Amino acid sequence: SEPIIFDVGAHIGTISRRYRETFPAATIHAFEPDPVSFAELARWATVDGKMFVHRLALSNAHKRMVLNRNTLSATNSLLRTDPRGAGYWGETVRTEGCIEVEATTVDAFCARQEIDHVDVLKLDVQGAELLALHGAQGLLDRGAVRLIYLELILVPTYVGQFKAHEWLAYLDGMGYELLNFFNPMMRGPRLLQVDAIFVNSN
Repeated sequence: SEPIIFDVGAHIGTISRRYRETFPAATIHAFEPDPVSFAELARWATVDGKMFVHRLALSNAHKRMVLNRNTLSATNSLLRTDPRGAGYWGETVRTEGCIEVEATTVDAFCARQEIDHVDVLKLDVQGAELLALHGAQGLLDRGAVRLIYLELILVPTYVGQFKAHEWLAYLDGMGYELLNFFNPMMRGPRLLQVDAIFVNSN
């Protein structure tokens, strides 16, 4: 069957487009809570009959949440910026304002849409990935997510973000093994962030 892909923190759809090129027949659900980024995402999605866009944050609860809007919109987050973040990223993570956004959980969304599994769960939600995974607990417990693609931020950037070893332990406990790292972002010898793919070990 054709893959079901969730692009969580889709921003303007750059990664969704790559998924579309790689998996022409996939059903893609793209989630982006910021209204400006969402407008651009939605414009592109209108020409793609199997891509569905949702102006939603995916988190650990079905409620209104505060989105911190930063100088660079790709760094917007449900988490507050760590004061130390600017030392690594410059002004890009400076918070310029906050808005209320609608949030739901992966489990609630899937129940509503009658989706029983997700082949690729891509999470790039700027430090709030753990909240989204907590909201996918039902699917994860059933092993109904085949692959998790995660951005791991390795320097203090957001208040409450997980450290790398915590991610490895958490996902191992959920039955997911690290497959590989991709797209390292460096500053001198320091690794700032890296993308990681975890696969269901069952």
